Amino acid sequence: MLNRQSPAEKGEARRDEILFVDQLNDSLAVARVQLEMMGGVMQDYLSLLKIDGKWLIVAKTWARVGEARP
Repeated sequence: MLNRQSPAEKGEARRDEILFVDQLNDSLAVARVQLEMMGGVMQDYLSLLKIDGKWLIVAKTWARVGEARP
């Protein structure tokens, strides 16, 4: 477990954006979201499954793609 404060605990602003969602069928989708926090811009790639009527993230990969705006 990491011993770091969350952006909210440090009072840092977050800029989150959904870049795209592609629903492949009734129970499978992929999404890419962009998060600006902790001094950087990250993009998350999410695999989602619909199980018992609820969408769940089952896999996540991410990459740092830039520096946060001031």
